[in-house]
Amino acid sequence: MSEIVSVKTRPDNILLIELSDGRKGTFDVKPFLFKSEYRELTDAQLFQQVKSEGSRLCWPRGHVIDVEVVEANLVAA
Repeated sequence: MSEIVSVKTRPDNILLIELSDGRKGTFDVKPFLFKSEYRELTDAQLFQQVKSEGSRLCWPRGHVIDVEVVEANLVAA
């Protein structure tokens, strides 16, 4: 399993991700925003606060997306 080396925000709830195995690509968070636990991330200021904590993406207030989900939805850059 890879780790998330870097994450950068892009407009329209897109993240630019780099994984420890060298893969890079975009991860579209929009499909997750329909789930109640992620709905708060529609706030652009909150969305911009994403951090990589190795095997997951984390936002303030406890929002988390695991690397397995990122890998399954990563679109190569």
